[in-house]
Amino acid sequence: MRSTINYARTMMTSLFLLLGMLSKTSYATTTTTCPSVDTAPSFIAFSTTTSISLNLSSDTTICMLVHIMPKDSTIPGIFNPTSHSSDYVLTPVSRSYDGKSWEKVAGPFQNDLSIDCSGGECGHSLSSLTEPYGTSGGAFYLIADENPKTFDEELVRLFSQSTYGATRSMIAEWKSTYAHSLEGIATWLKDQMTATVVPPTSLRATYRQNADFSLFDNGIGNAAVVPRNPCEQYSRWRDYVFTPDDYGRLFEVESIPDSDQLLIVFDGTPRGIVDSFASTDGTTFNGPGEYTFGYRANGEVGKDIFASIRGLGQWKTVQGGNPLLVLNESVLAENIETTIIDLPPRDNFENIPGAYAPNLEKAPAGGSFRLKEDIFNTTDTCNDLPTTAYYSKVLGKIEGEDNYFWYDGYAVLENNTPENPIVDGGKSNLELGLDYCSNVNKNFLNYETCHLAQGPTCTGANSIEDNAIVCGSPNEVANIPDLTASQTNAFQFHGVSNQMFYPGYIHQDPSTSFITKLTAEDQLRQRVAWAFAELIVVTLNQIDNGELWTEMFLNYKDIFVSNAFGNYRDILREVTYSPMMAEMLSHLGQASSMYAMLREGRVSRPDENFAREIMQLFSIGLYEMNMDGTYKVDTEGDILQTYDNDDISTFARAMTGFQRQQTRSNYESYRWNPNKIDPLSLNGDRRDPFPKMDLNEGFVGDGYPLCADIPSRSFLKQGAKYRLVGGRNRPELTPEPSSWENNQNTQRTVLDSDSQLYQVLCNSDGAQCNYQMVVELNEELDCYEDECQLDTLSLIEIESDPPLYYEFMKFPCVELAFSNPTQAKKVVNRYNKAMCADPLVNDVVSESCCGDSLGWTDKALSRCKYTGEKMSFDGSETRCIDAGETMCAWKSLNTGYLSPSCGLSHRSYENSFRWTNQDNCSIQVKVGSSGLVSIVHNPTLLTEGVTQVVHQPVSPDNDNFFKVKWDGEDEDFPNIDNSCADNVCSALSGDECLCDIVVDYEINFEVNPTYDDVLSELKIGSIPSEWMSVYTMTRQLDGGKVQMWNNDGSTDLRINTIFRVVVGGKTKYFMNSKSTVRIDNGTQTYTFRNPPSLMSIIEQKSIDAYYETEALMDMYVNHDNTPPFIASRIIKRFVTSNPSPGYIERVANVFITGTYEKESVSFGDSTRGSLEALFAAILLDDEARNVVLDADPTFGSLKEPILKLFAFMRAMEFTMNDRMPTLRMVNLINKIGQEPFRTPSVFSSFEPEYANPGAIQKASLTSPEAQILNTPTIIGLQNGLMSMIDVGLNNCYGGLGMRTVWNCRQFQDNYSPEVYSNGELSFNPTYDNTAADVVNELAFLLTGGRLSTNSRTAIETAYDSALSSGDADKALRMAQKLILATPEFHSSGLFKPLDEARPEPPIPPETEREYKAVVYVNLHGGLDSFNTLVPHSSCRKDMYNEYRTVRGDVALDQSSLNLIAATGQVCDTFGVHQELSFVQELYNDGDLAFLANIGVLQQPISASEKRNYRSLNSKTALFSHNTQQEEIMSVDIYDAQAGRGVLGRMADMLLLNGYKPGTISVSSGAPTLVSNYNPLTLASSNGPERFNPVPWETVDVGVVNELNKATEIGSNVLSEVWAQKITQSLSETDLLINELERANLEYAFPSSHLGRQLSTIAKLIKTRDGR
Repeated sequence: MRSTINYARTMMTSLFLLLGMLSKTSYATTTTTCPSVDTAPSFIAFSTTTSISLNLSSDTTICMLVHIMPKDSTIPGIFNPTSHSSDYVLTPVSRSYDGKSWEKVAGPFQNDLSIDCSGGECGHSLSSLTEPYGTSGGAFYLIADENPKTFDEELVRLFSQSTYGATRSMIAEWKSTYAHSLEGIATWLKDQMTATVVPPTSLRATYRQNADFSLFDNGIGNAAVVPRNPCEQYSRWRDYVFTPDDYGRLFEVESIPDSDQLLIVFDGTPRGIVDSFASTDGTTFNGPGEYTFGYRANGEVGKDIFASIRGLGQWKTVQGGNPLLVLNESVLAENIETTIIDLPPRDNFENIPGAYAPNLEKAPAGGSFRLKEDIFNTTDTCNDLPTTAYYSKVLGKIEGEDNYFWYDGYAVLENNTPENPIVDGGKSNLELGLDYCSNVNKNFLNYETCHLAQGPTCTGANSIEDNAIVCGSPNEVANIPDLTASQTNAFQFHGVSNQMFYPGYIHQDPSTSFITKLTAEDQLRQRVAWAFAELIVVTLNQIDNGELWTEMFLNYKDIFVSNAFGNYRDILREVTYSPMMAEMLSHLGQASSMYAMLREGRVSRPDENFAREIMQLFSIGLYEMNMDGTYKVDTEGDILQTYDNDDISTFARAMTGFQRQQTRSNYESYRWNPNKIDPLSLNGDRRDPFPKMDLNEGFVGDGYPLCADIPSRSFLKQGAKYRLVGGRNRPELTPEPSSWENNQNTQRTVLDSDSQLYQVLCNSDGAQCNYQMVVELNEELDCYEDECQLDTLSLIEIESDPPLYYEFMKFPCVELAFSNPTQAKKVVNRYNKAMCADPLVNDVVSESCCGDSLGWTDKALSRCKYTGEKMSFDGSETRCIDAGETMCAWKSLNTGYLSPSCGLSHRSYENSFRWTNQDNCSIQVKVGSSGLVSIVHNPTLLTEGVTQVVHQPVSPDNDNFFKVKWDGEDEDFPNIDNSCADNVCSALSGDECLCDIVVDYEINFEVNPTYDDVLSELKIGSIPSEWMSVYTMTRQLDGGKVQMWNNDGSTDLRINTIFRVVVGGKTKYFMNSKSTVRIDNGTQTYTFRNPPSLMSIIEQKSIDAYYETEALMDMYVNHDNTPPFIASRIIKRFVTSNPSPGYIERVANVFITGTYEKESVSFGDSTRGSLEALFAAILLDDEARNVVLDADPTFGSLKEPILKLFAFMRAMEFTMNDRMPTLRMVNLINKIGQEPFRTPSVFSSFEPEYANPGAIQKASLTSPEAQILNTPTIIGLQNGLMSMIDVGLNNCYGGLGMRTVWNCRQFQDNYSPEVYSNGELSFNPTYDNTAADVVNELAFLLTGGRLSTNSRTAIETAYDSALSSGDADKALRMAQKLILATPEFHSSGLFKPLDEARPEPPIPPETEREYKAVVYVNLHGGLDSFNTLVPHSSCRKDMYNEYRTVRGDVALDQSSLNLIAATGQVCDTFGVHQELSFVQELYNDGDLAFLANIGVLQQPISASEKRNYRSLNSKTALFSHNTQQEEIMSVDIYDAQAGRGVLGRMADMLLLNGYKPGTISVSSGAPTLVSNYNPLTLASSNGPERFNPVPWETVDVGVVNELNKATEIGSNVLSEVWAQKITQSLSETDLLINELERANLEYAFPSSHLGRQLSTIAKLIKTRDGR
């Protein structure tokens, strides 16, 4: 430990030196050695004109170059040993540790600092030094420290970073298994990542395995699952009358004729005979009548139940409790619907007691008897069971007894995984009464493991088919029928009954998550999954009825469990296809603008939410990064942005076509609830088909071959793929009319058994075919007979009785958007819509022939070989010639002639386009005002005898604009300002230009390219060179990395030269060509690259939509920004909030290479995005493993609330109550600020860039977790854990659990936490000889040994004081409570307290001025401003119609608006939303003003600059929700007042002008209120919570303050955040409680979240004098 006396002496010497040195004006460059660990910081002269050279640190120590400046002008510029760190801003510059070279660290200097360690020491120089870091803003210092640790403490540190916390058993097991070295750590990490060593714990599987619930009597018709057969082993029976499911239901109590007994009847079914039915008070009710069952039944005989006379609502306890089930034959004889079976003697049953299920509040429920074995062979009455209606209303009579049991209908969940799908697709359950099959549709997760079923199978929604394909769903496992008695009744399925009391369901998904966090063996995997779930968020409040469902949320979280150590690309893909994400970020069901216009006749644009967030939050981030995570800047020093709104719109178009899979059974669902489990399907019709630029100024589709180059019969080429469809006569990947499926005239391609293709697909073993789900040709095949006449294939009939089909999966390829007139042919559909098509493309247009023997010359018919056949123009011409016919400019299709080979009349061909013989189909480009373009086709239209029109998507008035990059430095394009290219183009309305074009096709490389040249410059892909026999490899370039292939043996570079390269283990082919679109006015040429598209404008196929989605995933993962962005995000979650640039760069490079090795342990598969390699690089990097870095005052992080909670529970050995089979903690999001599946928004619980106001923000550092660290969450977590220490897990005294007792006071003397709580802490110290032993062990487990001497002493003193009563358990509890309050528990750095208290926040001076309050409400983007204030009438132009066009379906009707008048505005009359009449009143009374059209533009712009306004706004990210929220709260785009909010600055000015301002927030963080001089008070909208409310074991607040003393300079800045916040929280909590408790409001606010916030504000205003 450092000597304070020695420190003071050396510090004074340093100060004298500083005073002398500051008088000098220049310095010589000298080599400086780090100060000793026990000495003061050393001043060092460093500036832009003075470089320094620093020796390396010694082994086991750290030396840091820092800048230290006063927090404000009231603080002395020179600090001393007693200076408080809170008075100064410490900004890191660089560091050397453990004898390593100096390196840059996070902070404001990383971009301007240069370090050269080429010699023995490291030279430092600065390129710039701006205020406040100039001479007036502090000085530079060297500080040194050390942090010696034992290996056991290093293990705790490792587990803190990589698991949910260390336990004693975990440490002991680790030490007995692995080497005590870095190699051992690497091996442990590898084992944790290897599924065969440590199997993954699926949350969905955990939930399903433990789902144990009764479907009961009346609710089962709504379920998507069935009950177990009553005669089957493990079937469940009950001997009590009322069930938990009876809550809220009506029932009757009837007199029994000729008897004194009463009969309880539900919906006409006798439930049980009782001697009496009366309330316990004997007066509220007694005897026959109509009743409502109240609250819920205790599921055991004699337990409390509640009822009320119907309509009165006076709930009373029923005498005798839940009655024993008694029925007799005379009563049952009157109910013919009841089935009675004979049951064996009672000893054939196992008793299952009631349990505290998570959705049953306080009441034990579900007590029952479980059949030990099947009784099918011993009970004849089993044959009389109903075969439908779910075995409802079944009674059993015990052999030898008069008693009956009601069959309880406990649910059976079947195993339906991809590897083992339900063999009949759920056919048997359909027959039992379910509405839907359980079969899962094929998707990218399961299609390779689907099976061909044997016999009739349930498929589709509820149809039975032969030769069906059965598929499963990941982790859709069976529930465990033989759960132990303590495990039963764990989880319920919502939807099994309308009567079920639903609020409990909201707790099941977090409960499942809690169990895995606490007990799972795959701790690292679960930590990784939690991190991803917090970064790629789906939250309950964004899902329809999200509070009711469990399985769907767990299934989403399992994306991250299963892919934790897979590939990040797979995560992005699964998230994109997730029905939960699609619902939350609203790309579900989106359709292209083309689809909306053609099918629905409306103007519409795809939703942009997901397109934005997948970039901003999930892949590339907002700003361009260098590989080390520093931001790239332009020549003006402004940070470059990664995307703009055009990019968002582009990718929104690429996110169209996603639809839900069909509803099915065997998962948690109502019968009518949509499928929120299975990956979305793609509907190609709804996908936007137009080109889409990527994020690198290329296009989505770059590198793919041209569809025009795909040869005829590609279905026989090596690499061709086929997918087994099954017995359904309909392709899955290409569109066709649904009427074809069941039409007997539909013709498919039938393969002859002699066909090579047939033989490959059959895969015969000599006796029979063995069909595979996916077949890929490993060599080129010869065509056979009719196959030789086909260009392409769709559906292949491989068997006929019953039918079985394969579908050809076409190769991905692109079509270029523009072509010259001679390169296009006119095509027409049966509705006389015409457009142009590439004659070489063979899979989107059908043939047409004219002039056959019937004499048709202008009427076309088909000569196809199968229904819906497509072919190239040449293919069509050949087909016609073979039939003795020709092609023509046909005017109509012959709809009456039936072509035998096609099988259907042309009427059935719907909207298919067909070839004509008309040439010179020209294409133009329409240029929008901002440079976007659309495609315009100009086919020659027939007018005589027919009216042909241009197909709307490519007509002159189409609105299908897309982005291109115009060539030239200015990226200029034809526009109104240049008279549409000097009138070469035609001017259209809307500031658009319509231009003729020339398409140039040119050679790209004329000199030999390198490997990098090929990848960076060539955009047009090629079919494999091996497909073309005339091509041979003629040269190898760049050391063999590039193969050059020509078709004539030449070694020259040609336009048709093919380059073959290997990228990431995959072979790719590129053409040596480029295509450019040119507009030439004679003096200036406007050009852009000819855009490719994976989608066809003519026919939109689902398989092409799939290929385009795959290309998008590649684009996101391969973007230069993704490696550093993901590396930075993940490092912050696991190791440190402020990783060094070098750390980020090392991890980012591993993301790229996909491989990592440490201590001879290898990670990753060499594929970009490998997460196994990434997490190994993060956790094994020296910056993660070297413990001396904990002494860096800016290293480490505050800990997430969830991690703190479970670290404490695991270390203190939380043990669950056997009678409560689930771990339930409630409302954590409000209590501690974090909860699984309850994240406030897509921006996570806290933002990675968040910087706590004050020193951290001023030092340009981040403290993400501080965003949710405020008074309510601090007190909430402290109280929750202290309650757990005292009374176990329940809701008593601020507890985090569910209610388990009525009277919490009983815990003081009568109740044991072991019995009456959800669980308790079972930790007992290993050594309890002294206070030091106990505190040391607690400090070891909970802080990794970092607890300061000051804190140890304070806790030991409190322990001894509590022990003086003779109660060691009480002393342990006190020590546990106090260590919870230490900064070391809440952060990962070293806390260095001074021997003095932390100063109280300053109190503003008294003032006589009148009190005023400003209430600021931020809706966080929840206000639709365009529908709040609407242009109405008397406008400068037709503003209302413009508004209506843009808003489309959500536009408000003009007549519905509340009108207001305006002067000097664009309109004289505006309208306010019809629900905002009070706003109209306030406006008309002069009490409200609208501030419209406000944004964050950084400078005025002229009219000519409007179309490029984005380029003039580089200071902010316009297209980021959270950034714009931050901007509106700071109103400081140039960061002139960085760290202060707009209202905080106002408060500072008021204070300086004699007012007494105060700032209070009822929301977390409240950046808008942050100021320099006014401490921010945080109050909960639920009311303040008193600290440590347990009345018999209070914690002395003075001791808590002792643990959070003022700190010396060099103490960890993140630990300082905790210490400052807890002391402030404790000081303000009691004041707020006392004042708010006496505040009575006259107005009743709504019970909504906003209503509660406003109510709290009103109370605060009312109690202003007391505060």
